[in-house]
Amino acid sequence: MFSALLLHGRLHQRLIDLVEAGEPVAAETVKALHHEIWQDFYGDELVLEEESQMEWALWPHIYIDYPPCAYAVAMSASYAITTKMRGEGASAAGRWITALKAGATLPTLEFWRTAGVEMETLEPLRQAVQYFGDLVEKLSTSLAPFQE
Repeated sequence: MFSALLLHGRLHQRLIDLVEAGEPVAAETVKALHHEIWQDFYGDELVLEEESQMEWALWPHIYIDYPPCAYAVAMSASYAITTKMRGEGASAAGRWITALKAGATLPTLEFWRTAGVEMETLEPLRQAVQYFGDLVEKLSTSLAPFQE
């Protein structure tokens, strides 16, 4: 799911770029971009069946101004915040409460900075990707005895 959010974010941005360039965007265009982006990410192992090539149409974010990558950003920042809370305790929790109290009065990056996370760097994303990758590895290891 996490990687899908990032891939959909890339698709969303590519569609915005087309629209801003005055290019027409039809279903076939979106389908081709979707395939290209997924192929770049998954490589030669990727096989998209016909139904899967229309998967993008199920995401309402493709049609509105709220990119799917916003979820990945929030998940990355949230993971960073909870990691800080586990390590620092009350001081990290206090920063989070301060950010929550400020809410939408702060610009996005300032909100995360108040909470103690520098979202202008790639580190929170890297940490979240590592965490989710570790979860997938643990699940694979747990399921290994049940596979043929």
